[in-house]
Amino acid sequence: MNKKRILIIASFFFVLGLTLIIVGCGKEEEPEKPVIPTAGLFESADFTLFTTADTNVLRAAYDTTTICPDFTTAATIVIVSAVLVELMFIWPKIVFALTLTQQPTYEGDKTWRWTLGHEDNNVSLYASLVSDGDSVDWDMRITNQTLDDFQWYYGRCDFDATGGWWRFNEEDANHNEDPALWIAWELTSGDSIGYLSIANIYSSHAGYGDTIIFSREEKQAEASFKINWGDRPGTWIMNWNIDELWGSVTYPEGDKKCWNEIQECVECDSIPTN
Repeated sequence: MNKKRILIIASFFFVLGLTLIIVGCGKEEEPEKPVIPTAGLFESADFTLFTTADTNVLRAAYDTTTICPDFTTAATIVIVSAVLVELMFIWPKIVFALTLTQQPTYEGDKTWRWTLGHEDNNVSLYASLVSDGDSVDWDMRITNQTLDDFQWYYGRCDFDATGGWWRFNEEDANHNEDPALWIAWELTSGDSIGYLSIANIYSSHAGYGDTIIFSREEKQAEASFKINWGDRPGTWIMNWNIDELWGSVTYPEGDKKCWNEIQECVECDSIPTN
């Protein structure tokens, strides 16, 4: 074998080796699949609210002679709104849990996608869950006789489930997505501090601009309702201690009424300030 042939063969193996190195460096190794938290992604402020003392709530419903009517008003508003919020998240919770039962697909860049799909009689529902280990992105779409890949809702939360946002869409006259609800939330790991805000951003709805805010810091909770329609439009604010149950309600007209730990009407300067 002459020197020229040896040089050609050596050059070939050098180029081949360099190519393998480049290709090997460019190929991403599939990382370990992230384990997405199954709880906390939809919760924020303490939804038990006034229901921490069921007996007092029942007394408020049946014994109006000893229970402060302002407490009854505040308790009714908060309990009903908390139930409505829970109902709002029923389907997202169910679909989220079902989607996590699927085998994810690795999409590169440390990103995984879980997909749940169902098709029946020209109707399809597809949920997509994407995670890069730092955050989780949601996307739920519907296709039927009138909708084509309609985005029902989507959102994002951090991977530790301590904060995030959601947007729900309604169908407009042209079967396109029309933003309807905006939801933002935060939650500490110990569940002692929470925040939930729901805003009506559906411009063609009578309640456009309405806002519900639940918040809790340790034992103090607050619910604020900004209502732009109805018999008493304005802002309602309820504050209370979730253990001792004293609190106050501020009506849209600005009047503030208070109750003590046994839900008797009292002057507001007689209850603690925090």
